[in-house]
Amino acid sequence: MLDWKALSRQDQKTLQCLYGGGPLRSCDPTAILRLRQLGLCVSMLAAVLLTGCSKEPEYNDQQRVCIAKLFKDYDAKQMSQCVNVCKSCMSGSTTTCTTSCTLKGAH
Repeated sequence: MLDWKALSRQDQKTLQCLYGGGPLRSCDPTAILRLRQLGLCVSMLAAVLLTGCSKEPEYNDQQRVCIAKLFKDYDAKQMSQCVNVCKSCMSGSTTTCTTSCTLKGAH
């Protein structure tokens, strides 16, 4: 349960604004600014987290040339192709390449 008296005057005003203080235009301008800053921070955090979720592997130019020499239609989801490319083009071992390909979703 929230102890209303333990809150600072500013926090009390912000909560009143958010939960029953009427329309935002009647609220303290700093409360509105805090809400906008919070929304911006949440949006930026979501954008940063989502950019790291790309499923596409990133290859440099030399690796792309090597892959093209090995397979006309390379499919990273096929375990044998993925392991072959990893070993041939990225100097990996069977163990590390199998693990890497499994983590990338190859079957």
